[in-house]
Amino acid sequence: MAKTSSFGYTNKSDVERTRPEYLMGLVQNYALVTEDPDQVVVDNTLAPLDQQELITYQSRTLPRINSGVVNNFPATTTAGVQYVVKVEELLSTVDSDSGVRVDEPITMYVVVKHPRSGNITSDIVTEVWKRLNGALMKSDGTYRWAELMRSALKPVED
Repeated sequence: MAKTSSFGYTNKSDVERTRPEYLMGLVQNYALVTEDPDQVVVDNTLAPLDQQELITYQSRTLPRINSGVVNNFPATTTAGVQYVVKVEELLSTVDSDSGVRVDEPITMYVVVKHPRSGNITSDIVTEVWKRLNGALMKSDGTYRWAELMRSALKPVED
């Protein structure tokens, strides 16, 4: 018996954009800080000690996947998995006139939750990742961060 998986949306068109992503050398350039069965934390050895960069990977089993979407045809499998990637940065700013330095933390998470189902593949998760990125971007390829950091949540342009 053949199975076909699809999403319900039709507003899908691939756009070729050049978004540089960093090759970070996670094995070569990061020191292991914590290694537990459900969490690994690495520290960037190329960053100064007083300006750390930490990256955390987490995974855990969930008894149930809750979502805001109405599911009229739920699968029999309710157990799920949640995995998280977190980057913690420290932005240092130095005033050249006074020599005063201030450090400001910035943390960003990606949280993925889904049932433990063979129907959900890496390609499916990648498609949802692209949808999330599409929700963060304007049609010119820039991100909506300037609006979001001012709590302007409603998109006002494509």
